[in-house]
Amino acid sequence: MIVSSSIPLPELISMANLKKHAPIRDRLRAVIYALQNDTAEEIAQQLDRPASWVQGWVYRYRDFGIEGLKDLPRSGKPPKLAPHELTQFIVRVLEGPQKRDEVFAFVGRDFKKILLEEFEQEFSLSGVYKLLHSIGFSGLMPRPRHEKNDPKVMKECLRRRLDLFANSKKKTGKDTSDLVHG
Repeated sequence: MIVSSSIPLPELISMANLKKHAPIRDRLRAVIYALQNDTAEEIAQQLDRPASWVQGWVYRYRDFGIEGLKDLPRSGKPPKLAPHELTQFIVRVLEGPQKRDEVFAFVGRDFKKILLEEFEQEFSLSGVYKLLHSIGFSGLMPRPRHEKNDPKVMKECLRRRLDLFANSKKKTGKDTSDLVHG
């Protein structure tokens, strides 16, 4: 296999070790071995791949450079949301619930409703969660606090509760501290 590289060999070796190049690591290694004058059969044995696989990727590198080692677009069902719609959906999610949503915090069915009403796309509930996961949202989050929630009032309520339990302990002689957290 005759192959040359516009990228110096040490740079290719360091690229093969970077995490961001993990999907094409074996392809890069095949090119590196080919640049070191190994045969396709030797490279195939080192990478535990067929020789035809090695030749294919080395030739793609020869013809297209480092870009030739990346995966080509694959066929399949196109996404339901166009890129600009996905961006709008992300903004809508980050804005949080509006008065028109009539909810305090979003749950899956609320996202499903938004996708149907605002983007005219019907998703299953599992599809909604897959979409949210694919754009980096997690289903786990702290419990929301109501806008009328007053921390001072809560602190006073907790103090009165603790006083009540302390007085109960004095009267009964029993330890009720486990009731404070229950």
